[in-house]
Amino acid sequence: VKDVPALVRLLKEFNEEHNKSVAKNPLLKKYNLKKKKNADEISKKSFIKTINSKGGVILLAEDNDQTRGYLEGTVRQPQTCTDKIGSIWDIFVKKEFRGMRISSMLKEEAFRIFREKGARYSELNVTINNAKAHSIYKRWGFSDTDRRMMKKM
Repeated sequence: VKDVPALVRLLKEFNEEHNKSVAKNPLLKKYNLKKKKNADEISKKSFIKTINSKGGVILLAEDNDQTRGYLEGTVRQPQTCTDKIGSIWDIFVKKEFRGMRISSMLKEEAFRIFREKGARYSELNVTINNAKAHSIYKRWGFSDTDRRMMKKM
């Protein structure tokens, strides 16, 4: 819980990059993470809720008291699946620390915790515009299982 302020700062950076990415696709504009007056407080409460939940997983990558990235996820039991699934909600590494295997280390630690909590599979979502992340996730062994489509009404 003491690291929540650092997580909130990282989430702001993640949101800025995410917003630039989804701005390239008009159908994804509704997913642009808006700046709310109380966004920090909402983020803080969300992180604390994950930390205190039975299946919640939050990892913070630090070196010499310098935050470098984070991963947030959960282990859940979907109604449509007989096995527990470890879901990665967010994984983010600051630009200046990319290419140093930090996201891989976060992912490996998350997988270890997911297995410890009984998960047999892991999942994540990536926007169609984020080709670099998609490529990394494929190298990690993830496979495309769905294609969500949207149409403006």
